[in-house]
Amino acid sequence: MGVPKLLLAWNGKTIIENLLDSLNQAGISEIIVTVRLDDHKLQKVLDSLSVVPVIPEHPPEDMKASVQNGLEFIQNQFHPTEDDGWLLTPADFPMISTETVSKLVSNWNQSDADIIIPTYQNRNGHPVLFKWGLAKSVFEIPENKGINWVIGNPEWNIDKIPVDDPGIVQDIDTPEDYKKFQSPGTGV
Repeated sequence: MGVPKLLLAWNGKTIIENLLDSLNQAGISEIIVTVRLDDHKLQKVLDSLSVVPVIPEHPPEDMKASVQNGLEFIQNQFHPTEDDGWLLTPADFPMISTETVSKLVSNWNQSDADIIIPTYQNRNGHPVLFKWGLAKSVFEIPENKGINWVIGNPEWNIDKIPVDDPGIVQDIDTPEDYKKFQSPGTGV
C-alpha cells in the first residue's frame, strides 16, 4: 500500500477501528491484536480501544507467525479449555458487519463444529471461529503453508454459514482495493 493501511480512513475512523467496532459490538469477550514492535502509530491507536495488543519481540514474518504469537499469548494469559472458541480475522477487513459476527457466535453456541466459516455467494470469508483445541494445529502448519492448511484438514467438523455480508470476502490489500470499496456516503 505504501502507507500503514490499517490506519487509513474508513467511515470516519480507521480500517482497523471499523473491524474492531464490529467485534466489540458483537460481544467478543477479548480481542487480541498482534502488532509489530516498531509500529508505534498502530500501537497508539490500539491503546485507546478495548483490545489487548500482543507485541512480539521479533516481527512476525507472516500471518501464520502473527497468529501463533497471538495464540501463545491467549494460552498463557487466559488458559482456555479445549472447547472454548477463538475467532480469527485479518485486520484489513473493515466491512465485516456486527450482524455477521453475532450470527457466527450464535451458531457456535448451538453447534458441535470444530470450525465455523462464514460464506458469501459460496466463497469462504472471515472471521473464522475455531475450537481452542485446534490452536495447536496452527503450530503444526508446514513451513510452506498458511492458516488455510488447518481448515483443509478433513478430520475437522466444519460448518459453513451463509451470510448476506460481502464484507467477509473484501479485504484491503492494494490502493485499488481501497478506492474500489469506498462508496459515496460512507464518510471515508
